[in-house]
Amino acid sequence: MATDSPISAHSHHPLAALLSALLPGLGHAIRRRPEQAATTFVITAALLGCAWGIGSLTGRGAAIFFLMLLVLPWWAFQS
Repeated sequence: MATDSPISAHSHHPLAALLSALLPGLGHAIRRRPEQAATTFVITAALLGCAWGIGSLTGRGAAIFFLMLLVLPWWAFQS
């Protein structure tokens, strides 16, 4: 017997997971959590901006190191 129940915080939503893998924050937006979506998007944008800034100041190698050390784990954690 199926009942209509609200989506819990721990239920799985495949589309949200897929969209989060593409751009962190989109999964939260799909799940109607605008504050979490905005926070996640701003942190991701700040990390990418830092990587760009590091690349501009010190070179591509340092930017790639920063991306691998902080940005990619953040991206994986969010998706």
